[in-house]
Amino acid sequence: MNQSIDKSRNLLGSTEDTMKRNPAITYFLHWFTVPVEALLHRNFGERWFTVTNFYAGLIVLGVFSAAQEAGASLSMANFRGFGGYDQPPVEEASGFFERLSSHSMAFVLIAYVLLSIYHLGMIWWRNRTSTPLHSFYAGESRLEGLGLFILRLLNAAMVPIVNKVVQMMPQKERKKMSAENTPRTFMDSERFTEVFLEPVFLMLLSVLRGVQ
Repeated sequence: MNQSIDKSRNLLGSTEDTMKRNPAITYFLHWFTVPVEALLHRNFGERWFTVTNFYAGLIVLGVFSAAQEAGASLSMANFRGFGGYDQPPVEEASGFFERLSSHSMAFVLIAYVLLSIYHLGMIWWRNRTSTPLHSFYAGESRLEGLGLFILRLLNAAMVPIVNKVVQMMPQKERKKMSAENTPRTFMDSERFTEVFLEPVFLMLLSVLRGVQ
Protein backbone atom coordinates (compact mmCIF):
# COMPACT_ATOMS: atom_id res chain seq x y z
CA MET A 1 0.00 0.00 0.00
CA ASN A 2 1.35 3.41 -0.94
CA GLN A 3 1.76 5.76 1.98
CA SER A 4 0.08 9.13 1.70
CA ILE A 5 2.45 12.07 1.47
CA ASP A 6 1.73 15.32 3.27
CA LYS A 7 2.46 18.00 0.70
CA SER A 8 1.96 20.89 3.10
CA ARG A 9 4.39 23.76 2.73
CA ASN A 10 6.21 22.95 5.96
CA LEU A 11 9.50 24.85 5.81
CA LEU A 12 10.95 23.31 8.97
CA GLY A 13 10.57 19.73 7.83
CA SER A 14 9.52 17.57 4.90
CA THR A 15 8.62 14.06 3.88
CA GLU A 16 11.33 11.59 3.03
CA ASP A 17 10.25 11.60 -0.60
CA THR A 18 10.55 15.38 -0.82
CA MET A 19 13.97 15.43 0.83
CA LYS A 20 15.29 13.03 -1.80
CA ARG A 21 14.33 15.47 -4.54
CA ASN A 22 15.43 18.72 -2.87
CA PRO A 23 18.59 19.52 -0.92
CA ALA A 24 18.24 20.64 2.69
CA ILE A 25 19.59 24.07 1.86
CA THR A 26 16.43 24.72 -0.15
CA TYR A 27 14.29 24.58 2.96
CA PHE A 28 16.61 26.88 4.85
CA LEU A 29 16.50 29.45 2.06
CA HIS A 30 12.71 29.20 1.94
CA TRP A 31 12.57 30.43 5.54
CA PHE A 32 13.48 33.89 4.27
CA THR A 33 10.40 34.03 2.05
CA VAL A 34 7.96 33.67 4.97
CA PRO A 35 8.43 37.18 6.46
CA VAL A 36 8.13 38.79 3.02
CA GLU A 37 4.93 36.89 2.27
CA ALA A 38 3.42 37.64 5.68
CA LEU A 39 4.13 41.36 5.30
CA LEU A 40 3.23 41.81 1.63
CA HIS A 41 0.55 39.14 1.00
CA ARG A 42 -2.91 38.32 2.34
CA ASN A 43 -5.56 35.59 2.08
CA PHE A 44 -3.33 32.53 2.46
CA GLY A 45 -4.30 28.90 2.19
CA GLU A 46 -4.18 26.91 5.41
CA ARG A 47 -1.31 24.69 4.25
CA TRP A 48 0.71 27.55 2.80
CA PHE A 49 0.93 29.82 5.82
CA THR A 50 1.09 27.34 8.70
CA VAL A 51 2.00 27.82 12.35
CA THR A 52 5.27 26.01 11.71
CA ASN A 53 6.13 28.39 8.89
CA PHE A 54 5.27 31.31 11.16
CA TYR A 55 7.96 30.16 13.57
CA ALA A 56 10.41 29.77 10.68
CA GLY A 57 9.91 33.41 9.74
CA LEU A 58 10.06 34.43 13.39
CA ILE A 59 13.47 32.78 13.74
CA VAL A 60 14.79 34.58 10.66
CA LEU A 61 13.59 38.01 11.77
CA GLY A 62 14.66 37.33 15.36
CA VAL A 63 18.22 36.64 14.24
CA PHE A 64 18.38 39.78 12.10
CA SER A 65 16.80 41.91 14.82
CA ALA A 66 19.21 40.60 17.45
CA ALA A 67 22.16 41.18 15.11
CA GLN A 68 21.07 44.78 14.49
CA GLU A 69 20.62 45.50 18.20
CA ALA A 70 23.97 43.87 19.02
CA GLY A 71 25.72 45.88 16.32
CA ALA A 72 24.21 49.11 17.61
CA SER A 73 25.23 48.27 21.18
CA LEU A 74 28.81 47.41 20.18
CA SER A 75 29.09 50.58 18.14
CA MET A 76 27.92 52.67 21.07
CA ALA A 77 30.23 50.82 23.46
CA ASN A 78 33.23 51.49 21.22
CA PHE A 79 32.21 55.13 20.92
CA ARG A 80 32.07 55.56 24.68
CA GLY A 81 35.25 53.61 25.23
CA PHE A 82 37.52 56.23 23.62
CA GLY A 83 38.61 59.38 25.37
CA GLY A 84 39.66 60.09 28.93
CA TYR A 85 37.57 59.42 31.98
CA ASP A 86 37.68 63.08 32.95
CA GLN A 87 36.33 64.24 29.63
CA PRO A 88 34.10 61.58 28.08
CA PRO A 89 33.16 62.17 24.45
CA VAL A 90 29.94 64.02 23.88
CA GLU A 91 27.36 61.92 22.09
CA GLU A 92 25.54 63.84 19.40
CA ALA A 93 21.76 63.73 19.63
CA SER A 94 20.34 61.54 16.90
CA GLY A 95 17.22 62.44 14.99
CA PHE A 96 13.93 60.54 15.04
CA PHE A 97 14.46 58.83 11.68
CA GLU A 98 18.00 57.87 12.61
CA ARG A 99 16.81 56.22 15.82
CA LEU A 100 14.00 54.54 13.92
CA SER A 101 16.46 53.22 11.33
CA SER A 102 18.77 51.81 14.00
CA HIS A 103 15.89 49.70 15.38
CA SER A 104 14.08 49.03 12.11
CA MET A 105 14.25 45.23 12.37
CA ALA A 106 12.50 45.32 15.74
CA PHE A 107 9.57 47.17 14.15
CA VAL A 108 9.55 44.72 11.24
CA LEU A 109 9.49 41.85 13.74
CA ILE A 110 6.52 43.36 15.59
CA ALA A 111 4.66 43.96 12.31
CA TYR A 112 5.38 40.38 11.25
CA VAL A 113 3.97 38.93 14.48
CA LEU A 114 0.81 41.07 14.34
CA LEU A 115 0.12 40.33 10.67
CA SER A 116 0.84 36.62 11.15
CA ILE A 117 -1.70 36.48 13.98
CA TYR A 118 -4.18 38.15 11.62
CA HIS A 119 -3.43 35.67 8.79
CA LEU A 120 -3.74 32.62 11.06
CA GLY A 121 -6.93 34.04 12.56
CA MET A 122 -8.46 34.52 9.11
CA ILE A 123 -7.52 30.95 8.12
CA TRP A 124 -9.12 29.64 11.32
CA TRP A 125 -12.26 31.70 10.72
CA ARG A 126 -12.64 30.49 7.13
CA ASN A 127 -12.34 26.90 8.28
CA ARG A 128 -14.96 27.47 10.98
CA THR A 129 -17.37 29.11 8.53
CA SER A 130 -16.75 26.49 5.80
CA THR A 131 -15.40 29.11 3.37
CA PRO A 132 -11.73 28.09 3.08
CA LEU A 133 -9.50 29.12 0.20
CA HIS A 134 -7.42 26.59 -1.71
CA SER A 135 -5.13 25.14 0.94
CA PHE A 136 -1.97 25.78 -1.10
CA TYR A 137 -2.94 29.31 -2.16
CA ALA A 138 0.11 31.57 -1.72
CA GLY A 139 -1.99 34.65 -1.08
CA GLU A 140 -2.47 37.80 -3.11
CA SER A 141 0.08 40.60 -3.04
CA ARG A 142 -0.89 43.91 -1.47
CA LEU A 143 1.09 45.54 -4.27
CA GLU A 144 -0.81 43.88 -7.12
CA GLY A 145 -2.90 47.00 -7.75
CA LEU A 146 0.29 49.01 -8.23
CA GLY A 147 1.69 46.22 -10.40
CA LEU A 148 -1.41 46.30 -12.62
CA PHE A 149 -1.09 50.07 -13.00
CA ILE A 150 2.59 49.79 -13.97
CA LEU A 151 1.77 47.04 -16.48
CA ARG A 152 -0.83 49.27 -18.14
CA LEU A 153 1.77 52.00 -18.54
CA LEU A 154 4.29 49.51 -19.95
CA ASN A 155 1.75 48.05 -22.37
CA ALA A 156 0.83 51.55 -23.56
CA ALA A 157 4.49 52.36 -24.13
CA MET A 158 5.02 49.09 -26.02
CA VAL A 159 2.15 49.63 -28.51
CA PRO A 160 4.32 51.35 -31.18
CA ILE A 161 6.95 48.60 -30.91
CA VAL A 162 4.33 45.85 -31.16
CA ASN A 163 2.76 47.52 -34.19
CA LYS A 164 6.17 47.58 -35.91
CA VAL A 165 6.58 43.88 -35.19
CA VAL A 166 3.09 43.18 -36.57
CA GLN A 167 3.97 45.04 -39.78
CA MET A 168 6.95 42.72 -40.26
CA MET A 169 4.75 39.63 -40.05
CA PRO A 170 3.43 37.81 -43.15
CA GLN A 171 0.40 39.49 -44.70
CA LYS A 172 -1.89 36.59 -43.85
CA GLU A 173 -1.06 36.87 -40.19
CA ARG A 174 -1.05 40.67 -40.26
CA LYS A 175 -4.65 40.79 -41.47
CA LYS A 176 -5.77 39.05 -38.32
CA MET A 177 -4.59 41.99 -36.27
CA SER A 178 -5.43 45.64 -36.22
CA ALA A 179 -4.55 48.65 -34.17
CA GLU A 180 -7.69 48.10 -32.11
CA ASN A 181 -6.68 44.65 -30.88
CA THR A 182 -2.92 45.01 -30.60
CA PRO A 183 -1.78 42.20 -28.32
CA ARG A 184 -0.58 43.28 -24.91
CA THR A 185 3.09 42.69 -24.19
CA PHE A 186 2.68 42.08 -20.45
CA MET A 187 -0.44 40.34 -19.17
CA ASP A 188 0.24 38.50 -15.89
CA SER A 189 0.07 41.22 -13.23
CA GLU A 190 0.28 38.70 -10.39
CA ARG A 191 3.54 37.21 -11.61
CA PHE A 192 4.96 40.64 -12.47
CA THR A 193 4.21 41.86 -8.95
CA GLU A 194 5.75 38.86 -7.20
CA VAL A 195 8.81 38.46 -9.44
CA PHE A 196 9.72 42.09 -10.12
CA LEU A 197 7.75 44.65 -8.13
CA GLU A 198 8.08 43.13 -4.65
CA PRO A 199 11.89 42.63 -4.88
CA VAL A 200 12.29 46.19 -6.21
CA PHE A 201 10.07 47.49 -3.40
CA LEU A 202 12.19 45.74 -0.77
CA MET A 203 15.39 46.96 -2.40
CA LEU A 204 14.13 50.56 -2.33
CA LEU A 205 13.27 50.21 1.35
CA SER A 206 16.78 48.98 2.11
CA VAL A 207 18.29 51.87 0.13
CA LEU A 208 16.12 54.42 1.91
CA ARG A 209 17.11 52.92 5.26
CA GLY A 210 20.78 53.23 4.33
CA VAL A 211 20.31 56.89 3.41
CA GLN A 212 18.90 57.74 6.83
